[in-house]
Amino acid sequence: MADSEKPTGTTLKMWIDWNGAAQKVSVGHTNQVVVQTVEHEVNLTFFMFSQPVVLASNPEEVAQQLQGAESLMPDCLARINMSARTAKGLIEALQKQFDEKGRLRGDEDENGS
Repeated sequence: MADSEKPTGTTLKMWIDWNGAAQKVSVGHTNQVVVQTVEHEVNLTFFMFSQPVVLASNPEEVAQQLQGAESLMPDCLARINMSARTAKGLIEALQKQFDEKGRLRGDEDENGS
């Protein structure tokens, strides 16, 4: 270890209790994500878009029922703000999982790659 790599200060090992995340926070399925960057921060907003209930037996009836709808409103599941450094760590952790686990089902593009 080079002199510049020697640890400084005292290292303290401590157990992390994730404060009951599995029991307290519900799991939602997201199918829309908005990513925004502001100076040194990254904002992630996760949405779930559900198609409206349409009772129709053919495409023309579907179009007729949806005619006049001005907007669709996905449900916001979570908004997360993090530093650029934390975002980079998240990207690296996700990439490591994809690399170690191989391709996940459903992540292929239209060309099958």
